[in-house]
Amino acid sequence: MRYNYSTAEERIQRLKEPDVLDDLRGGAEYDPPYLKWQIALRDIDQSKLFDNEKDFHDAVEAALTARGLEALMPDFDIVEQFCRQEDDTSQIVTKNGKPVPSVAKRDTENVPLVQDIDYYFRREVLPYAPDAWIDYKKTKVGYEIPMTRYFYEYQPPEPVEDIVERITDLEADIAASLKALFHEEGE
Repeated sequence: MRYNYSTAEERIQRLKEPDVLDDLRGGAEYDPPYLKWQIALRDIDQSKLFDNEKDFHDAVEAALTARGLEALMPDFDIVEQFCRQEDDTSQIVTKNGKPVPSVAKRDTENVPLVQDIDYYFRREVLPYAPDAWIDYKKTKVGYEIPMTRYFYEYQPPEPVEDIVERITDLEADIAASLKALFHEEGE
């Protein structure tokens, strides 16, 4: 996963979207915390694009400190979500020293049973996604048996004329049953 971070006005405006940041709305009617966040974020150069979370975190912390709003820093994780955007040119996001996978880019491969998984990965995946890796905990070895390929026998559809004839017979039978039912009630 890779993100860039920015305090561009369109990202700052996301903080006031309805029902998005209830934790930042606070109880104060005239001084909600999201307004303080917006003011502090505007102090950061809005044209600057941060390519990692640490630099962005430091800039936000400095802006909050300059305004005396250090108490808002625990909500950084909430605000950060609205100031970031996926970007393949930024630094890889890590957690506990390991790269964090992007759910949107997650993929699976069916590797032929006779091929080595690592060789297949180097040949078929890495040239197109150099940052990809294999999660060996989720690797499964098995064999797929496509039942329809081996056991399906094609049956041509019934001719339209036969279907129309059957429907006509059913309609006539239903009409006769209704006539008999209502005729008996009328007597």
